Amino acid sequence: MHSNINLAEKGKDNRVRWIDCLKALGIYLVILGHTLKDSYLSVWIYSFHMPLFFILSGYLIGAKSNISDKKEYLKRKSKSLLLPFIVFRVLLVTYWLLVESHFRELDLGPIWFLIILFFVEISIVFVFTTNKNLLKNSIITVGVILFYLLLRPVLPDEHYFYPWVKVYLNGTIWFCLGFLSRSVTDGIDLKKNMGIALMILSFLVSICFCNYNGSVSIYSDIVNNYLLFLFFGAIGTLSFFLFSKIVVKKNRLLEYIGKYTIVILAVHEPIKRILLKSMEVISGISVYEFQHNDIYAIVISLFVLSLTFPVIQMFKIIKNRTGKFGEVVLGFIK
Repeated sequence: MHSNINLAEKGKDNRVRWIDCLKALGIYLVILGHTLKDSYLSVWIYSFHMPLFFILSGYLIGAKSNISDKKEYLKRKSKSLLLPFIVFRVLLVTYWLLVESHFRELDLGPIWFLIILFFVEISIVFVFTTNKNLLKNSIITVGVILFYLLLRPVLPDEHYFYPWVKVYLNGTIWFCLGFLSRSVTDGIDLKKNMGIALMILSFLVSICFCNYNGSVSIYSDIVNNYLLFLFFGAIGTLSFFLFSKIVVKKNRLLEYIGKYTIVILAVHEPIKRILLKSMEVISGISVYEFQHNDIYAIVISLFVLSLTFPVIQMFKIIKNRTGKFGEVVLGFIK
């Protein structure tokens, strides 16, 4: 397994197939993690599912030799991250006002990832892309980790702004690790059998021992032992990287899901809540029971994922039928 992304790995639309498959697996784990409560399985999922997406972002940036046109880069990132955050924030707040304001408080929801990643990519990326020295980039990464660890205890959670600083720094660390992983793995030719063995080993260590660090969350800034947090986040991500690249490689359904992870990220929570409440009314089984049973949660999360498909198609139709407006506002939907 060669680490480089090459044309043979790309589909007709020039997307890297195994990466779309990886994103699809990752977004399903996000849905399952949000559906399942107080379970060993949810502890395992949370140990790496958000680090995976930050690492993947840094990994993909690491594929670029340099970003010479910074204005163009900022424009591109605004369209791919900031714009969808704004669009879905408006839509979700509108939905909340019309439907859920009577029985639940308004929150930011999973789209927090988009705005945090936007600020991570426009701030740290220029430090790395103008300097390809592995040692210096490693020093920068260690510096960010130390800064986060020193700053974290003194920033009060009661303040609205400070918790977001901690989330930003935490996401930056994982992004840096993804960028470094690209630098380290470029040129390494990992044999398939060795890759599979490493995948199995990392998966087993991840799932068998993740509970040693307990439940963690980047969004809630719960990391427990930070070295263990880094370890389990890295090996969990590694297992899925290898699984997607060596075992799956390409899959039309997963590639479709991976192509629209932003939409799925944004809409799955209200779909999940509506589905759970509907199933409670129909079956007589409480939402609590559904969310505290692994099998129920796995099946429900698959239903939630499938219900995002018509939403994706709806956005595609709106984009295609609204001309220039659709191209501008929904340009992130391919």
